[in-house]
Amino acid sequence: MKKILTVGAALMLTTTAATAGGLDRSGQGIGIIFEEGNAVELSFGQITPSVTGIASGLNLGGVGSGNMASPYTQWALASNIK
Repeated sequence: MKKILTVGAALMLTTTAATAGGLDRSGQGIGIIFEEGNAVELSFGQITPSVTGIASGLNLGGVGSGNMASPYTQWALASNIK
């Protein structure tokens, strides 16, 4: 039991918080909150990433991964009409 508690305490002392690293696919702008008067903002974006690689190790022999990221479209609408 003492060994289990020691290992558990060591794990708790060495853990760190997991964060997203600032990765955000939304692309939401915040400029609308600084506009004077009434304002409306509409934006459109189409993203086509290309993420490929070659799997190696475990006797895979350099197998290509193909495109691992699919394209996506995003829309945004914001207003500060009072």
